[in-house]
Amino acid sequence: MRIAFVTNAMIAPSEVFILNQITGLIDRGHSIDIFAYPKVDKGQPVHEDVLKYRLDRYFSPHPAIPSNKWLCRFQTGWVTLLRLIRRPWVTIRTLRHFLNRPEGFLYFEYRVALSLIRRSYDVVYCHYGPNGNLAAFLKGVDPRSRLVAVFHGYDYQMAVGESRDMYRDLFQTADLLMANSPSTREKVINLGADPDSIRIHPMGIDPNRFPLRSRPPKSAPDPLRILTVARYVPKKGLDYGIRAFRKIKDRFPNRDISYDIIGFGPEQDALQRLINELNLTQSVSLLGPRSNEQVIQRMMESDLFVLPSILEPLGVVLLEAQAAGLPIVATETDGIPFAVVPGRSALLVPPADADALADKICWLIDNPRVWPDMGAAGRAHIQAHFDIRRLNDALVTVFEDLRKPNTRNSACGINPAAESADNTKSSPDKSKD
Repeated sequence: MRIAFVTNAMIAPSEVFILNQITGLIDRGHSIDIFAYPKVDKGQPVHEDVLKYRLDRYFSPHPAIPSNKWLCRFQTGWVTLLRLIRRPWVTIRTLRHFLNRPEGFLYFEYRVALSLIRRSYDVVYCHYGPNGNLAAFLKGVDPRSRLVAVFHGYDYQMAVGESRDMYRDLFQTADLLMANSPSTREKVINLGADPDSIRIHPMGIDPNRFPLRSRPPKSAPDPLRILTVARYVPKKGLDYGIRAFRKIKDRFPNRDISYDIIGFGPEQDALQRLINELNLTQSVSLLGPRSNEQVIQRMMESDLFVLPSILEPLGVVLLEAQAAGLPIVATETDGIPFAVVPGRSALLVPPADADALADKICWLIDNPRVWPDMGAAGRAHIQAHFDIRRLNDALVTVFEDLRKPNTRNSACGINPAAESADNTKSSPDKSKD
């Protein structure tokens, strides 16, 4: 199949799950093109697979629109002429579509459209709702292409903050909508999506990249390492994690306990000030960005994993932590109960509650005998439900089903009811005893 990926950036360091899909489909022999903004966060390490697969060969950057209106018109006219030579009727229909839009002619959207119609695709696969909007025009100009849009969570928040109708056209034209968790699916339905049109297809990881390390019980004076991997943004709740750690240090004043936070983002200075104010400079470290290999190594060296998110549509880092056999304390918000096995691989607390977070972490420190069982439960959960190889096989099946004549919204993703039932069968949280 010829598949177009439409996403935000090529390839954003925090979006390895998209990279896993791209390389997986290339390995399966499919032809891939990637349409995205050219920028990548400065200073972020480049994933080794970007170089291994030479993904720059597949990359078509979104155009930069000149501020000079005459230059903009000239460039747009020239590209339109080139497309007319290659695909005349599709180009004419595309131009007609954008000239007749109620909101007026939008140069950037039109130029992206000209890139997408350069050739015909079996599937145009859009990560995030706004990118689905960019490709929604295709159903009116090239009906052979199947349009699939994946919602991850922040795209839902955009609609709530800007306009609840921003995905109306996408909901009407997409052949299939996908969501990364049951929580995201319900939120997209609340925006107006047809429940029958949206299926759950979570992002996955390769568990073989995370050697399972059994963590034997530790007690004083053994050093204890706690790890968080998250962007330094408010919704990750890192300030609650730091405040919880202050309480942990007060509870265990004579234990050698450290807290490392890997990530990057605009809240770094504010978080460092909080660390200074709480007198934690010797035990809490903002490590900044790390390569995927360095994150895996740090997970292997750590004893406990904490994710104090306030909002978390899925939490791919929780999949990685479970694959590495780490006992987890996280918040019971959005997609996290779907990503973990509550009470077995992870202990969950309400979001924005440093006291509850500290209590669960302290319970794990006091009860290291449960660590091996939690690690084994997490690893088994990932192998059963989030192995990227199985998920990529399922994705190919979805795409092939969509290509069948007169097929729309008929491909099946993961059954949300079955998945939710699997997670609720977990054993009770022993930390409540």
